[in-house]
Amino acid sequence: MWARIPFRAFNRSMYRARDSCIVSRHLLHHAGLELNRIATFFALACLLTPLAVSATMYKWRDASGQIHYTQTPPPDTESVEITPEKPPPTAGQPDPQLQQEMGAFQDRRLERMESDASAAREQHEAETRQQNCERSRQSLTQLTSRGRVKFKEGDEYRTLPEEERQELIRAAEENVARYCD
Repeated sequence: MWARIPFRAFNRSMYRARDSCIVSRHLLHHAGLELNRIATFFALACLLTPLAVSATMYKWRDASGQIHYTQTPPPDTESVEITPEKPPPTAGQPDPQLQQEMGAFQDRRLERMESDASAAREQHEAETRQQNCERSRQSLTQLTSRGRVKFKEGDEYRTLPEEERQELIRAAEENVARYCD
C-alpha cells in the first residue's frame, strides 16, 4: 500500500537532499584540492631527498667472492669507499639539441594546423560555391523556361513584368558565370 506524502513535506525533503549534495560536493572539491597540495609536497620531497642524503657508498667482497654495494661499511671486511662523481655543470640544464628539435616539432605542428585549417576553409568555400552554382542555374532555368513568371507575395501571386524578368535573367547569368566553372 502506498503512503501519501503531502507535497510540501516531499518538496522539503528534496531540498534537504539537494542541499546535502551541494555541501558534499563542496567538501569533496576542497578535499581534492588539499590532496593535490599534499601530493605535490610529497613529490617534491621525494625529488629533493637524494640531494640531502649522503652519497657515500662502500664496495666489498664477501668470503665467497661475491661483490656487494652498501651505504655502511662492513664490520670486519676490507671495503673501498665509492664517491660518485659530481654532476657536470650542465646537469639540469636543457639540452640545446633537444630544445632545437622541440622548436622544429612545434613549427611543424603549427604548419600542419594552419594547412589543415586552410584546407577546411577551401573545402567549405568550394561547397558554398557549388551550392551557389546550383541555385543560380535553377533560377536561370525557371526564369527562361516559361514566358511569364509568377511570384507569391504574402497570400497573393504577382506576375513579373518583362523588364524585371530580363533583369533577373541577367543577374542569374552573371551568378552562373561567377560560381560555375
